[in-house]
Amino acid sequence: FLQKVFKIKVKSKTVKEILEKCNLNQNNIDKYFKENDDFIRLPHFKSEFDLRAKFDKKIVAISTGTSERWLSKKWGIERFTKLIDGLIKSDIQVVLVGSSLEVDDSNIISEKFNEKVYNLVNKTNLTQLKNVLSEIDLFIGNDSGPAHIAAGVGTQTITIFGSTDIKHCVKFMEYTGEHFYFKPSEKIKCHPCYKTKCPTKMECMDDIKVNDVLEKVIRVLDV
Repeated sequence: FLQKVFKIKVKSKTVKEILEKCNLNQNNIDKYFKENDDFIRLPHFKSEFDLRAKFDKKIVAISTGTSERWLSKKWGIERFTKLIDGLIKSDIQVVLVGSSLEVDDSNIISEKFNEKVYNLVNKTNLTQLKNVLSEIDLFIGNDSGPAHIAAGVGTQTITIFGSTDIKHCVKFMEYTGEHFYFKPSEKIKCHPCYKTKCPTKMECMDDIKVNDVLEKVIRVLDV
């Protein structure tokens, strides 16, 4: 009601919090959640693209986009291109994923790197995307849906935050796997602004450096 009428964001209750409202024995609830990890797990299967058979190196999937509304969440094609260049030089296989919204970005990247990047943008539905993300070693993207899908199948993620707060990061939700994030430094006073379009010059994204993200990827993947 608060969300629909007053546009106030309300945190969803966990399964445990819902059960605690049902007058059940608290000791039984605590025992159950101690014995059974309450994690989000999306079912997945081997994808038709079979990335593990195609590549004998570490695989990183990248999604450069967000929804049409949230332009302020985009780290930017120039930064992603520089990151991809560093990944390729580090002998890491890059796979591009996304919807029709990322086609222009993927064309720019594919033209620059040719066959060195495997382009699946606009070639998967959500089920296929989920299966693809289960076959990779790490997902990198903006604060958007694919990061949650990757986390849901247990894949490690690095999420980049600009206009939104890191409290939305998959790291702080009930997902398995290791998850990391990058956000602007404290000197960027306008973060998080929650504006869908930046009124200035995307200072928040400028503050997140390509080399820092690349170094993190190399440490996470141990390459």
